[in-house]
Amino acid sequence: MNRRIQSAEPLTHLVEEYLSYLYEMYPTDAAFDGIHINDDLLENPSAVALEAQGRELGGFRRRFEAIGSE
Repeated sequence: MNRRIQSAEPLTHLVEEYLSYLYEMYPTDAAFDGIHINDDLLENPSAVALEAQGRELGGFRRRFEAIGSE
């Protein structure tokens, strides 16, 4: 049980970091969720941006999997 308590904080931090990333990359969706901190940004649908987002999201996936395997 102590192990679950220890992994809760990294998960909470990771979820906050993940949502912040998504809100920055998809400010229109963030606005629908009531988050307006990135209202001055627009989505970047370029191939270069999408490739970078894929790498970032892959990194988040690995981090979530690492927490899930604890």
